[in-house]
Amino acid sequence: MEIARPLTLLLLLLIPFLYYGHRRSLVDLSLPQRIVSLILRALIIVLLICSLAGIQYLTSGGKLAVIFLADISDSISEEGLKETQRYIDKAMDSRSDQQVGMMAFTGETQVIRDFQSKSDEALDLTEIKGYWVDENEKAGAATNIAQAIETAWGIFPADANKRIVLISDGVETRGDALRAGLRGKTFGVQIDTVPIYPSDAPEVMIERIDAPMQVKQGEPFHLEVFVHSNRADLAEVRLHKNKFEGAKQTVRLEVGENRIRFSQTATESGMMTYDAICAATQDTRYDNNHALGIVVASGKPKVLLIDENESQARYLTRVLEDAEIQVNVRNGLGVPSELSDLQNYDLVIFSDVPANRLNQKQMELIRTYVQDLGGGFMMLGSENSFGLGGYYKTPIEEILPVRTDTEKKKETPSIAIVLVIDKSGSMEGIKVELAKEAARATVELLGRRDKIGVIAFDGSPHWIAEVQTAADNFYISDQIGSISAGGGTNLYPALQQAYLALIETTAKLKHVIVLSDGHSQQGDWYGIVNSMRTERMTVSTVGIGSGADMNLLSNIANWGGGREYFTQDPYNIPQIFAKETVTASKSAIIDEPFIPQVIKFTQVLQGIDLELAPFLLGYISTQPRQTAEIFLVSDRGDPLLASWQYGLGRSAAFTSDAKARWAADWLEWAGFGKFWTQLVRDTMRKSTVSNFQARIEQEKGTAHLTIDALNETGDFLNNLESDISLIPPNLKKKQLDITQMAPGKYEIDFPVDEMGAYFVNIMQKQHGKSVNTQVTGTVVSYPDEYLVHRANETLLKQLASTSGGKFTPSPQDALRAPEQPVVRRIHLWRPLLIIAAFLLLADIALRRIDLIRERRANRTV
Repeated sequence: MEIARPLTLLLLLLIPFLYYGHRRSLVDLSLPQRIVSLILRALIIVLLICSLAGIQYLTSGGKLAVIFLADISDSISEEGLKETQRYIDKAMDSRSDQQVGMMAFTGETQVIRDFQSKSDEALDLTEIKGYWVDENEKAGAATNIAQAIETAWGIFPADANKRIVLISDGVETRGDALRAGLRGKTFGVQIDTVPIYPSDAPEVMIERIDAPMQVKQGEPFHLEVFVHSNRADLAEVRLHKNKFEGAKQTVRLEVGENRIRFSQTATESGMMTYDAICAATQDTRYDNNHALGIVVASGKPKVLLIDENESQARYLTRVLEDAEIQVNVRNGLGVPSELSDLQNYDLVIFSDVPANRLNQKQMELIRTYVQDLGGGFMMLGSENSFGLGGYYKTPIEEILPVRTDTEKKKETPSIAIVLVIDKSGSMEGIKVELAKEAARATVELLGRRDKIGVIAFDGSPHWIAEVQTAADNFYISDQIGSISAGGGTNLYPALQQAYLALIETTAKLKHVIVLSDGHSQQGDWYGIVNSMRTERMTVSTVGIGSGADMNLLSNIANWGGGREYFTQDPYNIPQIFAKETVTASKSAIIDEPFIPQVIKFTQVLQGIDLELAPFLLGYISTQPRQTAEIFLVSDRGDPLLASWQYGLGRSAAFTSDAKARWAADWLEWAGFGKFWTQLVRDTMRKSTVSNFQARIEQEKGTAHLTIDALNETGDFLNNLESDISLIPPNLKKKQLDITQMAPGKYEIDFPVDEMGAYFVNIMQKQHGKSVNTQVTGTVVSYPDEYLVHRANETLLKQLASTSGGKFTPSPQDALRAPEQPVVRRIHLWRPLLIIAAFLLLADIALRRIDLIRERRANRTV
């Protein structure tokens, strides 16, 4: 028996007052009834007080319930899984009346066999893990022992003696197993632990790269690569800087930790990504043989200039380098495909790059770089820029302060375009969907006086939209949506239909765009295309994938006076169609000399007298965005220089060029260098780091960011307004709410569950003034699960000790009788209240009826 609230029993001292009330009562009842009533009331009060005191009946016993928790994460070798299986099988062979369940876990936990299961069929852990990996190839890339323990609580019978048998290497990469074990103890859960040791197979891994987070340009520094090996071996360690091999060493590895030091110098400013790779003569797992590190070098601003004709970039490069601005020049193939590469620069300039040179990911990376990381972006005019470059409705166009869908002027000739789109079976899926998107974009880019027709072909041609004005673009777009893939490939009849339709159409320009991914049946190709040229029609072709007949498509484009395009990436189709539509309509390029007109002053024009500037010889026609700032325009009023703030970064558009075509006279102008230097400095990323130090440390899938904020005199800066944003590998921006933990110290944790680079954009203000603007980052080279070279016996022993369990019990001992059988508490408040209620009813009845008088009355009668 146990009393939860013993002090409540002091209320029993009130019972004498009940007797006092009984003596003073004026109730006209016989003495025996009054005595019985007094006793009933006393019992009722005693029962109520006992209920309030929480009297419980204690009983011991109950069956033993055991749950086996099997670690099947990637740090457990195949032999380790078999060892776990043998242990469980031996334990099950010694089972009598115990209740037994089984769970498998990695980063997630799953019940394999619950207590209600009647089957004694042996389970194959290797097969179970195979199912998990088939569903999710990263299923084994984490270990969360804490979650497994907490999940086990939920399936234990309430009245059982509870025991968990944890079979693991004890290497947890998520959660806090000790904390979960302590909480489990309060629920009466005992934990036995059985260690599984790593395989003795040869294993070499790079644990980490140690490098300073920040250095100054020109400063030498050391970078250390930590390599662990479980046996002596010979290995080669190569160090790559920004994907280019910079150094290598041949080393003799000793058993345990080995440090390999590399001497480096920050020759350029920007963010440098280092990748260390170790190749040993003996190894088992190769995905832990590399590690990444980031070093940020402060110094001269750095610009990435992309131009298809690299030699023509020399004019702009020369004036920027004269102004102490570093310039790296690449062609279209050099557009960065990783955020870490973009982070190396303060500004990216597209001078002459068509959209189809970039894939969707590269465009989205540039948008993220500007919007979320404060980078600068600028596009210059050329035949491969803005609308002519095919940037309509792309992430790049979103960044620009101008729109690329030019409004056609009255003097611009009208055009009639027929789209001939392959809808054969090979176009099924994403190809046909992107072809429809490209066709819709073509309709949107045409003017109200222009005309459009759409033919889809398989074995025969099908008119999706007869040739008509593009004014009703909603109806035409709806018709385009009805295209579905299926059938063979026969282009010739479709070309004939396009030719016949354009003969009957009135327009200054007539153009056909052919899209196909396969080989067509035979036809008189030269004859039909020559007939088109005779009628002043032009033909361009687009081939998709390796199955396209590029010889045929190339000949059609050459005979037809058009352009040929080829892409392996279907996502380039809309950009190609947009480029071709604008090019064919001759509406975007303005090839005539003009003097730039200033309509709004900006610091970019400070000290520059544009009235003395020579003629520019042409530009690309664009439309200004509503919220953009327009500083220079052409004599037609079209934007020449525009800029705006896009997210955290800045974007500018100069619709003429900076080379020997349209800016030929500007190249000799005295203000040429100053104009471009000031424009570049105004658009590039702004950085004000001062005495701020930001560092990031990683542990168990969590990164810890610390910012130490000091002013120039070394005083702490407190109560700063902080805007911290995280860009993980999936590019989905997250806002971080950082907390001040001490004078001048700001800290926050964030998850790092995916492999790749994590960039943190830091903006801090004091009294509305920016005091700290910088970008830092951290890298997850591979899952912590692969960084295993020994079992964590310490954790397993602590878990067993704190929960009252055993470390390394035998399989038979895992089902031993409980040392301290579970104590069941039966709460008595409910039955006590029920008895009190019945006694109350009896007391009420007793006070309503005078039994003595009733008996006398019966005798008198």
